[in-house]
Amino acid sequence: MIFNVVTGVSYESEINEIRAFRTSEQWRSCLRQADFEDTFIYDEQEDDSTDDIRLYFANQKNKIQMK
Repeated sequence: MIFNVVTGVSYESEINEIRAFRTSEQWRSCLRQADFEDTFIYDEQEDDSTDDIRLYFANQKNKIQMK
């Protein structure tokens, strides 16, 4: 909670925040089911102290329209 104290987030907002923690594979599966293309590209922010991974997906509808 230290991070949110620094950013001014109230305690009430913090405890009511919805968190959808899932593994990378669970997120990949969920997005593929929603018709997004998994690019298998991922990245981590160097100056972030948390262990977060950014996943990149392509929107199939936009891809089809571009052809």
